[in-house]
Amino acid sequence: MDELNATLIEILKIIEPAKTLEQSLAKILKNQAEEKLRQVHSLIKYFQRRYGMSAEEFYEARIKDKKHSWEDEDTYFDWVTAQQQIKELQVEIQKLEEFLLEMNTKAIGIAILFLIPMLTIIAMKD
Repeated sequence: MDELNATLIEILKIIEPAKTLEQSLAKILKNQAEEKLRQVHSLIKYFQRRYGMSAEEFYEARIKDKKHSWEDEDTYFDWVTAQQQIKELQVEIQKLEEFLLEMNTKAIGIAILFLIPMLTIIAMKD
């Protein structure tokens, strides 16, 4: 992978400070994915309110008979695409959460490895 531009690294450190650049980037990506998820949920709610039904019901009522308007077809496509986006975004958010948890767990493990010898030295002094 190409190295990040120094300016981008500095901005990343300011916008989302973390122990590593990977953590900063993961946090930003997770925030972006969560915002996108909220937007897609809003779109689906809009369609549900506007048409008073689910995407599946919309398909049965307005698309299935093949005598539908281009607008109905476009709406259904957007609706189904939004549903798929929700699934994809949830998977990606879960991956980012697992990555961040793993990074935090590693950091805790490293901290413990450094603390044990120090605590042993302190205990030996007493």
